[in-house]
Amino acid sequence: MDFNRSLEQGLDKLRAHARTRMTTSLFVRRPIGSVTDPVTGVDTALLTDVYGTVDEPAYGWVRKQDMLGGALLARAAGNIEVFISATVHLPLDAPLMRPSDVVTIVDDPKNQNLNGQTFIVVSSSTNSQSVTQQVQVRDPQSGEAQVQ
Repeated sequence: MDFNRSLEQGLDKLRAHARTRMTTSLFVRRPIGSVTDPVTGVDTALLTDVYGTVDEPAYGWVRKQDMLGGALLARAAGNIEVFISATVHLPLDAPLMRPSDVVTIVDDPKNQNLNGQTFIVVSSSTNSQSVTQQVQVRDPQSGEAQVQ
């Protein structure tokens, strides 16, 4: 059908354009277990590279926002949860990200405050007409704060 071919050509153009916007260098690692230091008893996560590496980062783009969660119920209890979340856009040919994958931003020319930040993958989504793989991430250091 002519419509399907036109749709595919349009998606190809949008995907190519999305790739040109991916100027954030980053890498993604996946936890595969942990090892315990016999002297200190401290657990250290074992990670494997999923997309890019420390030495050769890959590219994506990041849209970050600070969120206030559980406002009414938590506020009544005297606590609020403040967390930093972001959407990381990756090319469709990047491996599918899984919850608990670790995303590290090496360099974001549009937001220098993100450089060096690490996020945990919460969810990932793509579909047949996606332009990018959209990965929802959260700052692992976010959490509850006491309301004064």
